[in-house]
Amino acid sequence: IIYFTSRRLRKDSSNIYYKEVSDGLYFEDVYVAYRKLDGTWQEPELMPFNKVNDHTATVSLSPDGMTLFIYNDDDGDGNLYESKLEGTEWSFPQPLPEPINSKYYETHATLSNDGQTIYFTSDRPGGFGGKDIYRCKKLPTGEWSEPLNLGPNINTPYNEDGPFIHPDGKTLFFSSEGHKSIGGYDIFYSELQDDGTWSQPTNIGYPINTTDDDVFYVPTPDGKRAYYSSQHEEEGYGYQDIYMIEQIDAEEKALTLLKGYIRVPEGQELPEDLMIYITDNESGELVQQVRPNPRTGSYVFIIPPGKNYHVSYEMNGQEFYSDNIYVPYGSEYNEINKEIMLNPLDLTGHEIVAKANEHPESIFRLRYKNNPTKQVTENMVVNYLNEEGVMIYRETTDKNGYFKYHSLPPSKEYIFNIESDDVDHCDMLEIILENEGVIDPVYTFEHMKECNFSRKKKSYAYIELDEIPENLEVHYLDENGVVRFVEVVDEKGKFRYHELEGTPLKMKLVNADNCEDAFVIIIENGQQKKVVSSSSNCEFNPAEGVAEETNKELMGVFDFQKLGIDIPEGLKVQYLDENGKVLYTESVSKDGTFKYHKIPGDKFRLKIIGEDFPCDRITTRIVDKETRLKTYIELVSDKNCLMLPEGKAKPALTRLMFQEYYPYNANVPTKEKDFDRFIEVLVEKIKKEGTAQVSIESSASRVPTRTYKTNENLSRLRAENAKKKIIAELKERGVNPDKVQFVDITTLVQGPKYKGDYLENKSTYEKFQYVKIYTN
Repeated sequence: IIYFTSRRLRKDSSNIYYKEVSDGLYFEDVYVAYRKLDGTWQEPELMPFNKVNDHTATVSLSPDGMTLFIYNDDDGDGNLYESKLEGTEWSFPQPLPEPINSKYYETHATLSNDGQTIYFTSDRPGGFGGKDIYRCKKLPTGEWSEPLNLGPNINTPYNEDGPFIHPDGKTLFFSSEGHKSIGGYDIFYSELQDDGTWSQPTNIGYPINTTDDDVFYVPTPDGKRAYYSSQHEEEGYGYQDIYMIEQIDAEEKALTLLKGYIRVPEGQELPEDLMIYITDNESGELVQQVRPNPRTGSYVFIIPPGKNYHVSYEMNGQEFYSDNIYVPYGSEYNEINKEIMLNPLDLTGHEIVAKANEHPESIFRLRYKNNPTKQVTENMVVNYLNEEGVMIYRETTDKNGYFKYHSLPPSKEYIFNIESDDVDHCDMLEIILENEGVIDPVYTFEHMKECNFSRKKKSYAYIELDEIPENLEVHYLDENGVVRFVEVVDEKGKFRYHELEGTPLKMKLVNADNCEDAFVIIIENGQQKKVVSSSSNCEFNPAEGVAEETNKELMGVFDFQKLGIDIPEGLKVQYLDENGKVLYTESVSKDGTFKYHKIPGDKFRLKIIGEDFPCDRITTRIVDKETRLKTYIELVSDKNCLMLPEGKAKPALTRLMFQEYYPYNANVPTKEKDFDRFIEVLVEKIKKEGTAQVSIESSASRVPTRTYKTNENLSRLRAENAKKKIIAELKERGVNPDKVQFVDITTLVQGPKYKGDYLENKSTYEKFQYVKIYTN
């Protein structure tokens, strides 16, 4: 597809009487042309939003192909507009907002690959002369920042026009009448440096540049082809013609092009809420997001090198398919094609699954238990069943018994059904999972009944963290450091456990902020098999096993630090057997340690014996003398352990008196009626008891803030403003603010990682934008 501008007589001659007075040519119109399979172009079609008596010109297309930027003359004012592809139709163009458009002349724009930066030309005051190139960045609110002039390395006292930012995000192509051009507008390029400045522009040279105007240079992502407009009077068909050049020897940009299609069953349309997100696995930062073309289901992403990316395909706010892509530094230009077929169930609100191979290196195999080399019958039908016995996938075996692997959420178990009436034959078979030819023994499925197969050894794992991030993953590494499996951790910390040929694999946590106190618990057939503590680089190695557990080497530790309290004197711990019988009673020292007893089979629990103590809120670890984690113990909650002993800690104020959830960047309480009611109660309490205690908890989401620089600053400001308002209201009512003791002020930054979707998902983020005030 190509969108272009032309000043020609329309096919229907509707503009025959409308010409520009200054040059006698027709006004500019926007056309679209489609290339046929044989490489020739179809007859151009006039876009629906053109005017007969004013200039309308195409400017650029967004990287996802869903937004067309155009120029409207607006009676000489000159402004930039955008039109959105809605289904198969383009919407009526809407002007870009201030500060991009102004009362001056804006002619051209280009959007960065991630959609977060726009470069445009304007002759507004404050530039270096003529038309200059500016850039704006998108704020969390969806608004554009104030424009920044790109500076004297790019802009000159003459005109600059036609900027195009390459998908690599740092190569800017543009045209200029300055920079010692050959003549008229010449095409230049400049590189964005690490310090944020632009390199001295390089003239792209002859034969592309001529003594005439050469503008609007747009290269393909691999750099092998480019399109531009030039006034070659001897060679052209008219005033400004479109040219394509091939640069066979051009150096390829080190990036990866991910493209493909989302297919739907015949007769159904692509869901409107289907989105694709690309996230940096290391930082958790959203890199790009795009909606597939509603008509074709096609999508395209440009992925920079040196990163490990998570690609999430989501519908109805749920991920139905994901993939992980690693693009190493120095890698050449690469294209990845991925086609995904949605099941009919996906489009009717049922369980979301996708007919795509999430891990192409993994594959299931049906084979004979006692004779693995014996061939099974080809084209045997194997059905994936959910826990209710409903089929969610249907596959057939090849001549070697292999059939397609589909990844399920960690909370789901695989159940297979072979379509066969010969139950005795099914009893001779088993299903295994292979990864590049190596068997994963954790995923061996045996025949149960009626040709149904389920896992022989049901193993999975949990990660223990203070908070489970949304996009937490576990990468399984072999002895060479190669990633063999990638599993997503659910909201409860659960994920699938893998081994290869009975050998445990290293597990590396990806997208975790802090792994210092993390540990993984491996469960097999409902029993705890092993606990593995984290190394400094978020790796867990089950192969290291558990150190020899003797009473002398190991000790128990109660972690009281998170409660902010001291260990009460006389605190004891009891070891209970399965029947609740007391086996041992030990004293707890001031640092929270106590004597550890090795109980056969580890079938015991601990109970804290302490008057008025919150035993149900304590983390318990068993560690060696280097304090490395070896296991954890479940505590028996005691209903009497509710309050802290008087004088041992700050009182916990649990009476919520006021709360307000804020929109983006708001930081002052505005719910006056609720706040007045709270102040009235506070005043009455002071009159009755002489004093009152108040605690404040404030929170900011992870949506970035430019105004306050950091989310921590914003959260702190919300707490400070709440405190100031309390003091001001008390003074206004003639109450001495010193009567209020602010016993605790907690400021938090929390919530999901920001995906650049604040406008669409305000409610998700605003749950974590609040202030809460408690009293005793």
